[in-house]
Amino acid sequence: MKRILLFPVLFIFFSFVQGDSTSWFAGTWTGIGYQIRNPTTTWTMKFTADPRTGTYDIDYPSVPCKGHWSLVKSDEHVAEFKEKITENLDSCVDKGRVVLTKIDENFITFSYFYDKTNVLGSYCTLERSTGE
Repeated sequence: MKRILLFPVLFIFFSFVQGDSTSWFAGTWTGIGYQIRNPTTTWTMKFTADPRTGTYDIDYPSVPCKGHWSLVKSDEHVAEFKEKITENLDSCVDKGRVVLTKIDENFITFSYFYDKTNVLGSYCTLERSTGE
């Protein structure tokens, strides 16, 4: 009888924990991105995440190009996405892997890896926008 009761309790617990693995990056985040091969090349970034709807939008206003990220996996400290550029494809590299890492409640790091080579291409520290 104990095993029968334990399974639903564990299922509910792990469902709750997994459901919370995206809340840490919900909101709007901004920062300045840097190229690995050319650190003097910078651009502005704005990442807007709504885990409730599964919407993850990226905007590089100074490039300019825009797109969205598809969540691959996440836990309480790291999230991985696949990037798809949808506006101004000739201005941005498409289909890279993005890794966000939580620093604290107000800062996360962004690391961009090229699709075919998995080489780190760019990085940024993003700050949560005020009012989030």
